[in-house]
Amino acid sequence: MIYADNQKPCYDWTELREAYTDVEPVEHAKERCRSAAISVLKSLLDQTDYEAIKYAEGVTTAAQFANLKVAREAWRTAINTIQAATTVEEVTAVTYSTTIPTVD
Repeated sequence: MIYADNQKPCYDWTELREAYTDVEPVEHAKERCRSAAISVLKSLLDQTDYEAIKYAEGVTTAAQFANLKVAREAWRTAINTIQAATTVEEVTAVTYSTTIPTVD
């Protein structure tokens, strides 16, 4: 395959498997940002699943679980917003806390 002067063969990390310019393609940048943010948010949900299960089983009271419940809802809302984003700017505009509230 012959490439233009500003193109290089695509390497595995881009997952596009085609020639690309020195500037990252917009769609790839959006998907990379989206995947990174969603990965962080899903990790936060995974880390707090144990407390959610304890609440569901009645080990933890609603008052004890309240702060974590709000945080988990915010993380799920952020995931949905990021998935609906159509530009890199929309993805990066989504803000969320990475602090896990304690369950007393």
